[in-house]
Amino acid sequence: MPQLQFIIPERQHADLILKWRRQPWVAQGMYTQVDHDTEEQEKWVEDCLGRDDYRHWLVVTDGRPIGFTSMQKIDWANKTTANGYYLGEENARPLSGFVPPFLYNHAFFDLGMNEVTAEVIEGNDIMRLNRLIGHEETIKKDAFTRDGKTFDIICLRLTREVWEQKTRFHRYRADFPWVQTAAS
Repeated sequence: MPQLQFIIPERQHADLILKWRRQPWVAQGMYTQVDHDTEEQEKWVEDCLGRDDYRHWLVVTDGRPIGFTSMQKIDWANKTTANGYYLGEENARPLSGFVPPFLYNHAFFDLGMNEVTAEVIEGNDIMRLNRLIGHEETIKKDAFTRDGKTFDIICLRLTREVWEQKTRFHRYRADFPWVQTAAS
């Protein structure tokens, strides 16, 4: 089992996040192309710290940042959130299946969420893991177009009840530090 840590991105990480986001294996799983510069990325990193509906972290192993994960659309009242992640270091890609269990344990057991959702562009290899974990899937047919090609979007939903039964994943625990705001 890999030892992953999660740290809050800071301004000095903006260039690294931007580099990862432009990696072909990351970009192919995203809805948007990133064409802004480091200064705009620095502003985005800092702006996220003040949001009550968003949290993000760098994924770190052996003291080295290797990727990014986030929770978006956090609804504290209804205890729901969406999530996403990617590993930007090519040699760390074999660890990609380990990130979600860490994040789900944090969402369900630390934050008390009842539901975690995500959207995945068809063809993403992570779907094998999502099916193993027990996500409910719905398909949005022909929902996304990039480079003249149309893709389905797979909408995923994981509930606390399903996750509580997945005890083999409960050992994937880590601290997820965050700057406390009024709502969180």
